Amino acid sequence: MVVVGFGGAGCAAAIAAHDAGARVLVLDKESASRAGGSTRVSGAVWFDNRDPERAAVYLRSLSAGRPVPEPVVEVWARETARNSEWMESLGIPVGLAVPAPAEFPDLEGSDVMCGWIGVEGRMGDGLLWAALSQAVRARDIDVRLETPARELITADGKVVGLLADAPDGSPLQVRATRGVILATGGFEANPEMVRDHLRLTDPVVWGTPAATGDGLRMAVEAGADRARTTASKSRRAGSGAPIPWPNSPRSCESIRMSCGTVSTATTPPAPPVLTTGSAAPHALSHR
Repeated sequence: MVVVGFGGAGCAAAIAAHDAGARVLVLDKESASRAGGSTRVSGAVWFDNRDPERAAVYLRSLSAGRPVPEPVVEVWARETARNSEWMESLGIPVGLAVPAPAEFPDLEGSDVMCGWIGVEGRMGDGLLWAALSQAVRARDIDVRLETPARELITADGKVVGLLADAPDGSPLQVRATRGVILATGGFEANPEMVRDHLRLTDPVVWGTPAATGDGLRMAVEAGADRARTTASKSRRAGSGAPIPWPNSPRSCESIRMSCGTVSTATTPPAPPVLTTGSAAPHALSHR
């Protein structure tokens, strides 16, 4: 399994895949001092969801006339209620960091808001990313920094690997026998994409400058379905579904892809091949 992105989502995906029995490789374009995505520079807290049913009601209310797809609502409401339990299962201490009421108390379902939870009951300081990245390292998961992914490799309509650049700039072909997970964040640091998709010019980037839409671009180029809501801007509530909100550079765009198990790449270039999977260790060879 190949995970592109070493922020909070990438770390969570890598940990889950590893613990499910997969051999995992993580790629990130940033250096050690800049890796971590927006998670590293965020408030690093998550929604204290104590009632998934009411959380779903609140998300629908927040979405107003720009509804989030119902399957997303259901997954978000259910899984955000399990975040703290999952963090604690990794041995990470959590606690209430900000006992804040709902931002929109007049909306139906707002009673579900009890505050925000953080690592050690604290907010910010890169604590969430530090804890998750440490959990990745503790599992001896192979993490390659300064290795930007460039293009997904497909065969028979399935993603079977990707092309990347090694730290020295040489091309690298990664064969993924168990799929590719794109955890590259949004595109708020890509002025052209912000202009084209959000109709904004010179927005303030709240997050990492590495959020340049790499994963979205690669997925669309590989033929992924693209679904855009009628909202041009959004905000994330807790950790999950996008919620329409004025003056925010977040995208409401989502993608769906098919990950295959074919182990042979079919693209013409012949850079070094890095094989990932559960049957054999990572091996770097030349073709």
